Amino acid sequence: MGATQLRHFKLSFAGKLRNWELAAYELDQIRESFQDAVTLYPGIPVTDMTIVVEPVRQLGAAIQKKDSKRFSVAFNELTAACNGCHQAIGRGFIVIKVPTSSPFSNQVFEPAARP
Repeated sequence: MGATQLRHFKLSFAGKLRNWELAAYELDQIRESFQDAVTLYPGIPVTDMTIVVEPVRQLGAAIQKKDSKRFSVAFNELTAACNGCHQAIGRGFIVIKVPTSSPFSNQVFEPAARP
């Protein structure tokens, strides 16, 4: 799940900076990691993972429409869903928040200029 936390961060910055291609990629990676989590972490009941389905769907729609406002709302809902899942499985001490700064000084999050 640590990798998912990094994807969560990258998704946040990609959306804030309107790099929709990167945001779509990171969201796909997060979707895959949620699917893997059910298999790799036997303490996570599948029903607890359903809490993220709607926020992920909303994020996908916001990215497709390139809608920053909807993205922000859906991202906050995803973050809350992550924390809800942590609570449900007895790991409420893992609290995720919307990132405020980047630990990645080696990645550009702004979209590339198109000729």
